[in-house]
Amino acid sequence: MGPIEFIKNFNWIDTWYLRIQNELKDFLLLKLLILILTISLVKFTNSNLSKANKNKINLFLIILLSLFLFSFFILFLKTPVIRMSHHVFLLFFILIFSSLYKFFDKNFLIKKNFLFIFFILCILFSMTKNFNRISKAQFVNNPKEHILKMKLYSPSEKNSLNDFDYYVGNFDGSPIGNTLLDKNKYYYKKNYFFNMLLKK
Repeated sequence: MGPIEFIKNFNWIDTWYLRIQNELKDFLLLKLLILILTISLVKFTNSNLSKANKNKINLFLIILLSLFLFSFFILFLKTPVIRMSHHVFLLFFILIFSSLYKFFDKNFLIKKNFLFIFFILCILFSMTKNFNRISKAQFVNNPKEHILKMKLYSPSEKNSLNDFDYYVGNFDGSPIGNTLLDKNKYYYKKNYFFNMLLKK
């Protein structure tokens, strides 16, 4: 299918899910682990908040839910790329944790010693993961060579849309993409310091 047909009637969902299923599973499991660890880092006490404070918390939950729903629909309908939408999952788990107050009417007190140990473990995990990734690449940061070895390289071609120059290909130019813009369907507009490509 062509690009236009591919995005019609949610034809892209099957391909999208096959592409991101492992990443999605890992990310959800990681966030679930964080939620469990977070709950273990607090102790619950009976709530003695005033009605005004409870109303503020309820308003906070409504705003949080609205942000999550808005972000989720933008992710699903406009930018279905997991690595660019981690905030959606973070909002979801923050919403779950914050809702514990609503359902159990409890206050949360941080266990400071556990929290300090948790932060140390997070830093060590992050450093170790990045060090392993860099080590596997033999401490060489050369994405161009990687693309060439995988035989994914294609020479970039310079194109113009009105006064806007762009490139189609892998690299060797900026800005770059993989779609040739039809001059009958798109036009270029400069808005302050933003370069905007718009549909006619």
